[in-house]
Amino acid sequence: MWLNLAKQTNQSEKERVEKPIKDWLKSNNYYHFKVHGSALMEEGIPDLIVCIKGLFLGIEAKDPKGKQSLSQKVHQQNIENSGGIYILAKSLDDVIKIVKDL
Repeated sequence: MWLNLAKQTNQSEKERVEKPIKDWLKSNNYYHFKVHGSALMEEGIPDLIVCIKGLFLGIEAKDPKGKQSLSQKVHQQNIENSGGIYILAKSLDDVIKIVKDL
């Protein structure tokens, strides 16, 4: 029971970071979708897949204390090595800082 409660708490903290990002992407008509992980998916895929001006972005939303897993770091490296942009976002401002210069 404590594990489930902890997971729900972390999820709501993460959602407080993720929701404003999704709302902002939508308000700017940027193509994006949320990746809902499952047992059938590869670990570490970014939370949000985005396309802006033909550029691929992977956005990993983290609460302020959140840290990337090893599999998330591998995906970051693969995305960046392929010419895409990876954003580790702990706030909407982290996303805006990158996107405004695209």
